[in-house]
Amino acid sequence: MQPGMPTDGTFRHHTLDGLDLGHVSKIGAFAEHTVVSVNSIVKVDRSLPLVPAALLACAIPTGYGSAIHQAGVRGGDTFS
Repeated sequence: MQPGMPTDGTFRHHTLDGLDLGHVSKIGAFAEHTVVSVNSIVKVDRSLPLVPAALLACAIPTGYGSAIHQAGVRGGDTFS
């Protein structure tokens, strides 16, 4: 697989001259419509407010994962 390629090995979007366009992080976050793997879909109950759902689904895991896995931040560390 190439970077930006969906997990099924195909590209959904192309330039006017036919070149493949990949997804950033395999998502279409700023797209009105996109195609995703069924493995990437989580149904959110309509009663859950959008802001907490977005924080729990994206912002917290992304920030936490970046701090722990990329920056190596550990409990008790200080940084600026």
